[in-house]
Amino acid sequence: MDNVETLIPDFDALEELARQAAGVSASIVYTKNELSMLEANVIRTALTDKRYWIGGKQPSMSYCDSVVAELGNTEEDTSRLLELRNTLAELTEQSELLKHIIGISKDKLELYRTISANERKGFL
Repeated sequence: MDNVETLIPDFDALEELARQAAGVSASIVYTKNELSMLEANVIRTALTDKRYWIGGKQPSMSYCDSVVAELGNTEEDTSRLLELRNTLAELTEQSELLKHIIGISKDKLELYRTISANERKGFL
């Protein structure tokens, strides 16, 4: 096979990809935490602020977990929750893509090593 050297990845580029993947992973953790905090705040507000009680009754935790945590109490809550969830989805997509690109580079390197070993055996 000609040009098997093209299978050798650029290790500086791989290092940069690894740094990017670590940064994206940190952003995912931060965004998940921010989302959890916002969900907790809207639930707390729903449980303590009588303006959000339905028929003068405090909402159940089941309702808070399934509805309030998803939609919030106001349009602003809904917008912010949606924004954080979209950010989380985009970051997850970036993370998966970086992991796959790094994996493909590793696979190419393994293929190079296999071909190179087979060629050396052919010379013996």
